[in-house]
Amino acid sequence: MGTKDMLNRSITYEEALLRNYRQYTAQADDTEIGTLFTKLAQEKRQHIEELKSMLKRYCKP
Repeated sequence: MGTKDMLNRSITYEEALLRNYRQYTAQADDTEIGTLFTKLAQEKRQHIEELKSMLKRYCKP
C-alpha cells in the first residue's frame, strides 16, 4: 500500500470517527460525557486537516 492509499484510508477512518463522536455528543445524557465527545470530535477534525495537508504535500496528483 502506498502513501496516498494510507493517507486516504486514514482520512476515511477519521471522518467516520468524527461522525460517531458528533452523534454521541448529541445523544449524551450527561454534560460531562457530551463534553468529552465534543473534545474528541475536535481532535478528529484536527487529525483530518493534518492528514489532508500531508496528502497535498506528499502526493501530487
